[in-house]
Amino acid sequence: MTPESLERELADLSARLAHLEAELRAQQRHLDELDQLDPDPGGHAEPQQNAAPQEGAGPIFLLLLEEPLYQQEMELLAMWVQQVLIPVYVAEPTPTMPWCPRWWKHPTALARLHALWLAWQERTDPEAGGFTGPADWHRDYLDSTLAVLRAPDGPFSGCSTDPRGGGHRDERPAPTDRYLDDDS
Repeated sequence: MTPESLERELADLSARLAHLEAELRAQQRHLDELDQLDPDPGGHAEPQQNAAPQEGAGPIFLLLLEEPLYQQEMELLAMWVQQVLIPVYVAEPTPTMPWCPRWWKHPTALARLHALWLAWQERTDPEAGGFTGPADWHRDYLDSTLAVLRAPDGPFSGCSTDPRGGGHRDERPAPTDRYLDDDS
């Protein structure tokens, strides 16, 4: 292994460990809350149908998280993007394949990159993804996500493609009317 690949591997393992630690803390808080609010100490209540998933039951999409979990997840995502995704998969920006050095400022990119990272965590885990998991991740997740993000009309299209950086431009949301406010 080269020093660069060892560094990427270490960053990957650090990100996974930090993510697991955050999940463990969330699970512990949830268990503590349940211990304090046991409405059926005898255990005779009927199970609830269609109950909402419990917090900490698994990865939650970044855009649905609140502080401090949002910040923790952002730090882990940023580490993965900076130390794994960009060095290995993101080539130098061009007009036909833009990339923004401030990718986290683009909500569309942020949502897609987080989903890509969650898939990567699952598909690179041999117990969950098997030995073909990484190949599946490349085919099913990476290629299509980068194609959308780096398209000439994608979320980074307004950013400069100058490899020296500094070309971020905020996305402008599409105009919309309020739902059901229309008289028609």
